[in-house]
Amino acid sequence: MRPLANAGASALVLGLLLLSGGCQKLFGDYSITESSIQSVCEPNAVQCIGDELRRCSADGSELRLEMRCASPALCDAGRGLCAPATCSAGERRCSGAELQGCNSDRTDWLRLATCASPAHCSADVGVCTEQPCVPGQTQCNGPIFQACNDMQTGWSDLEEPCASSALCDSVAGCTSSSCSFGDTRCQGAELQVCNDALSGWVAIRTCDSAALCDKDAKTCRQVGCTTPGTYRCDAAGALERCADDLTSWLPVEMCESAAHCDAQNGKCDTAPCTPGAHQCNGAALQVCTGEGWNTTDSCQSDGLCKQALENNETKCRAPACAGGSFQCNGAQPQVCNAALTGYRDTGTPCMTAELCDARSGTCGEPACAAGQTRCTGAQPEICNPGRTGFAPHGDACASISLCKFETGTCGDVVCLAGQKRCNPTTPTELQICNAALDGWEACDTCATAELCGVSIASAACGPSACVEPSCALGDRWCGGADDRSLYQCPPSRINSQALALDTCDSAGLCEATRADATRTTCIARSCSLPDRWCGGTGNRTLYKCPPSLINTQAVQLDVCETNGLCEQAHDDPNGMTCPEPACATPGYSCGGAGSNVLQLCNTERTELRTCDTCDSAALCSDSLNAAACNANSCRTYACAEGEKNCNGATLRICNEERTGFESLATCGSAALCTASLTPPSQMTCDACLAGSFRCDGAQPQRCDTPADGPAVWEDLDETCASAADCDAATGTCESMGMGGSGG
Repeated sequence: MRPLANAGASALVLGLLLLSGGCQKLFGDYSITESSIQSVCEPNAVQCIGDELRRCSADGSELRLEMRCASPALCDAGRGLCAPATCSAGERRCSGAELQGCNSDRTDWLRLATCASPAHCSADVGVCTEQPCVPGQTQCNGPIFQACNDMQTGWSDLEEPCASSALCDSVAGCTSSSCSFGDTRCQGAELQVCNDALSGWVAIRTCDSAALCDKDAKTCRQVGCTTPGTYRCDAAGALERCADDLTSWLPVEMCESAAHCDAQNGKCDTAPCTPGAHQCNGAALQVCTGEGWNTTDSCQSDGLCKQALENNETKCRAPACAGGSFQCNGAQPQVCNAALTGYRDTGTPCMTAELCDARSGTCGEPACAAGQTRCTGAQPEICNPGRTGFAPHGDACASISLCKFETGTCGDVVCLAGQKRCNPTTPTELQICNAALDGWEACDTCATAELCGVSIASAACGPSACVEPSCALGDRWCGGADDRSLYQCPPSRINSQALALDTCDSAGLCEATRADATRTTCIARSCSLPDRWCGGTGNRTLYKCPPSLINTQAVQLDVCETNGLCEQAHDDPNGMTCPEPACATPGYSCGGAGSNVLQLCNTERTELRTCDTCDSAALCSDSLNAAACNANSCRTYACAEGEKNCNGATLRICNEERTGFESLATCGSAALCTASLTPPSQMTCDACLAGSFRCDGAQPQRCDTPADGPAVWEDLDETCASAADCDAATGTCESMGMGGSGG
């Protein structure tokens, strides 16, 4: 073992090795290649992820949290900072008579209510008050210190706005700020930033050591090593120690060789290492060869290597957490330690576990004080246990005015919201419960006390809240059961309270009586309900007595084709419509299933008589001019059904109407036509005379008649040698040639 005589020179040599090329060999076989560093972002670029302002590391390998903004909307990646919040969470202010609250992004104000006047708007309490402010009373309206004016019409500014709302004291005015927006500082290893209220500092990160806290860069610098007091050896045998502040590796001494350098125990040995022995050389897990150390695995940190070695493991331990990741242990923010072996506390514990942000390892500012109460509209609220906001505190009050901001409780009510009544001392005055629910105010003056009573159910309150009179004195109308009762408008001028004058036999008689201003009793009826009669043009219209029982208002039931049909309907006790005519038009017609029944319709079309049944529809049509309607009115047939005859060569059959013959076919001759008359079912001509012969070329044929069809030519069994050998008279061959087939 020999001392490291020139530690500075060795450090310089090590530095040159690190800078000399793309791949450098360190600590035996452990090496780092520049190309192995994977870029995940643009070096030094800034971006916003939700409310987190993140900056990319110089080598592009990591997107580091730099600051957590008050809301995502306040994260400004372009300028690389968090914009100041317009207002604090839950803050309220007055803009004239308008009560406003900070929006969820903390970038602007939202209208919560409009107070009776600016003097009725209390920014300190955050509600519209029932009474105006008292002259000389002071408040903080956001960052503005104000006093109530002598006229009690509003608030006057007393001085320039304070640096923030939190620095305004409602009694003393503005107080001094502790820092400026965006300022950062290091308190030991804790990196702090000036809070939104400019009233103090909040921790945004706790670095691995005070030396690594960089307030100017607003971040924690990267560690040079991860575990204080651990050792490593370089390839030449130089022994180095991780600095207590984790900023770098410090030279200790130069050993005789790498095999004499004991990184595990932090010393130079007099003898080389024992083959098979293991050690951690920084983050490299190594085994002794007798002449030096070979790296068997490269861990992500020296701490993970040390854990593996302590547990006699030959592979690196997996990280217990991701570098730069956070968690909350109850209210205590924690960050993954530099060695990636677990989480360490970062900063002081938060006020509540709910305020601990596991995304950034920081504490959120409480939205309210423990036990603090307020009202949102008519809903009393109290700061929730986690102090992240307000929660309902009981049921909503009957009105906004009854919600007490200071206690988060509801006051007593005299009347209900929207409740109405008629003034007991002036019965025509309609009143409504006031906004504070502690008294009554006038809505409208009604025409009568009775109209005020029915106006209580009205939804409106104002000059038109009263129900208008539903009738005028002297008005009359018909109503009641079937609108037969004659009524007159009463003094209350409410038609539902009308005076009954008389009850008529019908609504129509009541209306006729009402139209006569001189009558107070009903007009008598001029017909009865069952009455019916025929009238109108040709006395063809069927009428009935109307519900009014006034015959001049008769109800038309139907218009009949003839007076006779109308009289039929009238004679039927249940007839309310005209019967269908018994026939289409007066005179003869043919009907029945085969249209062969000769019928006669009378002039009133009330009766259809059957005269005769003809042998066919055609014979019926020919009989439409019959002289009389009797059993002999039809004409007779000219032929029998299915009867056939020949007109020369034309084969004919009796037509369907049996008035004559119609053509079936034209035969080859009159003789063929005559032969085709049988059998009766045959409807076509015979092609030949039965028993005759002929030659079809060299083929002898004989005319045969099938049992149910026309006669046709049939081939005989033999075929002649040629057409010349075929005898058409006998259907035989005179001699047999080569073409014969034998018979």
